[in-house]
Amino acid sequence: MFKRNNLKYLGLAIATIFCFHWILTIVNPKSSFSRPWGVTELDTTQDDTYIQDQKTINDPNKTKPTQTGKAKAAFVNNIPKYNNNKQIIFSSTFNNNDDLLVTNINECPKLNSRNNNNLPTSVHDLRPDDIKLILALGDSITTAFGADAKCKDDGGDNNYLEELYEYRGVSYAMGGDDGAISLANFYKHYSPELRGASVGNHIVEICYGILCPPKQYHPELDNLNAALTGAMVKNLDYEIDYLLSQYEKESEEFKNSFKFLNLFIGSNDICLICSHSIPWITEKKFERYLMNAIEKIRLNIPNVIINIMDEFNVSQIYNLTKGQTEYCTKLAALPNFECECAFIEGPIGVHNRRQMDELSRKYNEAIKRIVQYYSEQPSNTFAVINHHFEYILTSFPIDSLSCVDCFHPSTKLHQLVAKTLWNSLPFSSLGPKLVNWESDKKIRCWNEQDRIRIR
Repeated sequence: MFKRNNLKYLGLAIATIFCFHWILTIVNPKSSFSRPWGVTELDTTQDDTYIQDQKTINDPNKTKPTQTGKAKAAFVNNIPKYNNNKQIIFSSTFNNNDDLLVTNINECPKLNSRNNNNLPTSVHDLRPDDIKLILALGDSITTAFGADAKCKDDGGDNNYLEELYEYRGVSYAMGGDDGAISLANFYKHYSPELRGASVGNHIVEICYGILCPPKQYHPELDNLNAALTGAMVKNLDYEIDYLLSQYEKESEEFKNSFKFLNLFIGSNDICLICSHSIPWITEKKFERYLMNAIEKIRLNIPNVIINIMDEFNVSQIYNLTKGQTEYCTKLAALPNFECECAFIEGPIGVHNRRQMDELSRKYNEAIKRIVQYYSEQPSNTFAVINHHFEYILTSFPIDSLSCVDCFHPSTKLHQLVAKTLWNSLPFSSLGPKLVNWESDKKIRCWNEQDRIRIR
């Protein structure tokens, strides 16, 4: 069992590694230290949006592009901008009186099996029972870092090491623990043979820019949840390498089945906007890294829908946690470790948070352009979707955040995100949806006519 002092030493060790990282970046940003273990090198002399040759999207007989040296790819300038500022107040019912809303997914009736003449042949015709594999890429939100931690001292000998645990079994997207309220378990209710969900908990797996050590994954627990705590958009390539290694172990039946992949990345990049040691990623570079990752998935994993989660305004957490000293004890050795820019006080802090919100908005515009691009390249085996939720964090209770750091979502918030996303999947993704706190949010049951909405 770890005492608090032991945790301080562990935290200081991690901080020392980050200091080493920053020094290397300052001394020689282009050194070999800046691209270890799966960090993609991009041609930064170009500022256009990177995509693979669009002709390969609809022609499976085209030769797949090689990835030797710098990526051999086309740069396209004319991806249309997404302009839809209409806001929708989001509710579980979507004002549809015919919806069946329940408190537990097990209360939803199963869908009648589709007969052989009605089996889906396209990602545009999928119900939850058609999904056989669930996958994820992302950062500490998808790993559920600190989500289910127990932080209050009870007079006993607490295991403070557990403050550095990921609780992947309750992740909003990939949680496969029994009873977990998650997208994976919602799918599994309709598709009992579903594979890929992560289970249990374990010590944090860190990937933070150049600090991305190999062999961290716990495949028996992580399964197809390739997210890594601290990951930035440039680390997606490393995550995909793990994902593909696990995917290749599946049977041909599952490899050829329909899949749902959730992708949520960018918060750690946004949190670097005030850093003078580590360069933050511009909107254009973010878009290119993200497109690289999506193309790598498209070329290697057939029959998949990718859902890209929007960035949220990380700065809102400052207002939610301000003055919450009793609940927000934070990691003793690492104050403001996760997102220093968001928690600086005074005028500098106000300026930083405004910059963060602006960068978040630009990242979301980049996501919309990517979704728009793929929607104009229709395919029966591949689609990219996005549901724009604006979480009004100031309406949330403080225990919606982890007691470990008052930054990451607690299990309670993971559950709300899972329900919100699940309830929206059969409906149009156009237009932002405002999400206020609902402690008793219902789960929408699917009917025979529902399909995962591509646009």
